[in-house]
Amino acid sequence: LSLVGSEMCIRDRKLLGQPALNAQLIETNFLNAKLKNLKLSVTHLSKYLRCPLTYYFENVLQVPTARSPSMGFGSAIHYALDHLFKKMKESGTGDFPSKDAFYWYFQTGMEHSASHFTEKEYTDKLEYAQKLLPQYYDYYFNRWNKKVVTEYRPGNIFIDEIPLAGALDKIEFLDSSTVNVVDYKTGDPSNIRKKLMRPLAEVDPESTKFEELYGGDYWRQMVFYKILLDNDKTKHWNMISGEVDFIEKRNAKEFTKEKLLITENDCQLVKAQIHEVYSGILSHNFTGCGKEDCQWCNFVRNNYKTEVVMEED
Repeated sequence: LSLVGSEMCIRDRKLLGQPALNAQLIETNFLNAKLKNLKLSVTHLSKYLRCPLTYYFENVLQVPTARSPSMGFGSAIHYALDHLFKKMKESGTGDFPSKDAFYWYFQTGMEHSASHFTEKEYTDKLEYAQKLLPQYYDYYFNRWNKKVVTEYRPGNIFIDEIPLAGALDKIEFLDSSTVNVVDYKTGDPSNIRKKLMRPLAEVDPESTKFEELYGGDYWRQMVFYKILLDNDKTKHWNMISGEVDFIEKRNAKEFTKEKLLITENDCQLVKAQIHEVYSGILSHNFTGCGKEDCQWCNFVRNNYKTEVVMEED
């Protein structure tokens, strides 16, 4: 395929070698009302690409899902890093707050996310971060770019009348207008390669590998951020690269970052995905992926029954 996403209908689940699954949708007018103010984020984009049925339940119907310790920990880390850089800028001297302050910001973030944890999980994460964060701080203290904007949320972004939304963890300025966008990740970075891969130019029609067809989630995220900034009329920032910054060590040994240089072809691929997904959502196309380990496909498989009415001759 010369252009993954435009010449291939992403909603054809037969391409993934999986049977189609469909839920009985709620009333059409109600669906349209729910989608009236739809803004497409990269999280929504990737979720729909993986399974439109999951998107339907979690983002259209907004069925509550359980909070997890990993989500709470990630939120606390983001809170701490955001405050670390904001306080550095507010100081007027360009000096970062101390390691103790960095950990205190994390503790505050944990308090905000306390509902994600059991009591033991909460204590364990505090103890884990008490060792991890000073090491992370020491490793990057003399490497951090101080010309930054954190937690940036561009507004009124449209691609061919499709509204987009997103929040960028950190924007680093390489000069007055050229930027590198950093996204913080928690978890083990050992298996990052497939998440950063571009979709293959030529795909085996029998392939069931998501990344070969649509590219990795981290690749798509960084390209999506460039599309946001390229269409931000309030700024004139040229994003040339995206960087995934892993807070936790690779194989518990070393800190790592992965940088991706973004091309125009990358942008065209993701724009095609944006068009396909937005069109699929507005047309109420929520066919399931059919995979055995998909929560919502299993829910439909086990709870939705089709009645067959037999008529006499």
